[in-house]
Amino acid sequence: MQKEIERNFDKVAKNGSYDDSASIQKDSVKLLVEIFEGFVESLNDLKIEKILDIGAGTGFATEHLLQKYSNAFYHLNDISKEMLKISSSQFKQNNFSLIHGDIEKIHLKDSYDLIISNFAFQWLENLERLLKDIFVKKITKYIIFTTLVDNNFQEINKLFQKYEIETLNYLSSNQLENFMKSQDIKRFFSQKKTYNLEFEGFSEYAKYIKNIGANFIKNNSQNLKHILRNEKSPILLNYEVYFCCIQVF
Repeated sequence: MQKEIERNFDKVAKNGSYDDSASIQKDSVKLLVEIFEGFVESLNDLKIEKILDIGAGTGFATEHLLQKYSNAFYHLNDISKEMLKISSSQFKQNNFSLIHGDIEKIHLKDSYDLIISNFAFQWLENLERLLKDIFVKKITKYIIFTTLVDNNFQEINKLFQKYEIETLNYLSSNQLENFMKSQDIKRFFSQKKTYNLEFEGFSEYAKYIKNIGANFIKNNSQNLKHILRNEKSPILLNYEVYFCCIQVF
């Protein structure tokens, strides 16, 4: 599946459709950074000099952090080389480096003051394993992220079930909360937000999904053709986004 994810994001980076369509992703990272600012507001000794952006894409998260931490050194990671090419063209200062690859297969040797990830963790094979590794090794003092949780895309999932198309599963917010509580970390804060997008019909939805490189189904079923032919009613797409700020130590 990871190779498919890489191919999808390479395509949308090349054709330039991602930035034009990723409004939810842009809104989410803006809110995430605002939540983090509140999370550390009372700290007098906050020092953010080295930042890792996991699943950096075209640089939405880094762009927002730069407004606050302009002197920090940024390491941008993504599974898509083409996405990183766009990031490298946007951030030409000397305080940037690129890390291409699947974050679950990369051995993180450095330590960071802050790790950020926006709309990437839902693609991981084992998010809890990655977080636990970061916590145990104390790779960063702070980690903040957004990810999709269960009850996403309810209307479209019902439609897929009607045509016997299997969809992806997501962790629940309760699972993530319980996981955090079980870990040896100093503190964390989380909240959820629902974003809605409306489409005139399935064909418009399918175009949107293609433009952002997202593939919410596990197989390219021929039944998709039946949906495109038969389903003309408006579609509401709900994003259930989980925001989390963690102070590891």
